[in-house]
Amino acid sequence: MSYLSMPTALATHERVVNQFTALLRTSPHDDRKVPHLSWSIGETGAHVLSMLRLYPDPLAGGPPFWTSLTAGDAENARRIAEIPERDPGELADAIDVAAPKFREAFATYDEELAPWHAGLRVPSAAIVGIQAGDTLIHGWDIARALGRRWEIDPADACLSISAVAPVAAYFVDEEEARGLTATYGIRLRGGPEFTFTFADGSLTTVEGRPPHADCRMSVEPAAYLLAGYGRVPVWRSAIRGRLASYGRRPWLGLKFTSLLRNP
Repeated sequence: MSYLSMPTALATHERVVNQFTALLRTSPHDDRKVPHLSWSIGETGAHVLSMLRLYPDPLAGGPPFWTSLTAGDAENARRIAEIPERDPGELADAIDVAAPKFREAFATYDEELAPWHAGLRVPSAAIVGIQAGDTLIHGWDIARALGRRWEIDPADACLSISAVAPVAAYFVDEEEARGLTATYGIRLRGGPEFTFTFADGSLTTVEGRPPHADCRMSVEPAAYLLAGYGRVPVWRSAIRGRLASYGRRPWLGLKFTSLLRNP
């Protein structure tokens, strides 16, 4: 049975969004920038709101959120500009309206695969989980800007990472992966295990432990979610024991996140 399911994804999304809006409501209304991004706190909140409003549209036959997998930066900038709100409290109120509608659209969608970016069809639960993970990451961004702690529940991180696995093949960094042939077995501590097999720039991913692997990794889910989104260096997680690599080619563990672009 897959770790990723629609009920789990919806429950995780509701929890994460409530955590995010609670943080927004304590944020000052200013132009403070968030780490790792060119956005302010208000623009980051507007980005989360834009996804909640727009992701259900393709389910009803509307256009995809991104027209291509390389259009993310331009599309996000355009969508943020279309949302006039910048006050964090007002954005939190708008998210509280949009989030239940987002979850209802996916809860009532009766197909396993749903339209996504660039005309792709991917597991509908993955779309919900990816949006939850994106919200977790942007909550961390805003908390850093405010000098506050942001707790990522390990189960929420496991769900978010599991949601990325079905679409990871579309986000291989071909330059980094060129010439690499290797199988990774990645175990999320307290959660599922995945097999990632690279073959000269291409990738296949399945849930489960590989019988043979070039590199096996045991990772703390929250730390690895942050590393995967480029918020924390992989080496920092490794020296703190949050990531352990072993097997025939253990050094490949530090290379893994560089092989994928952010979804």
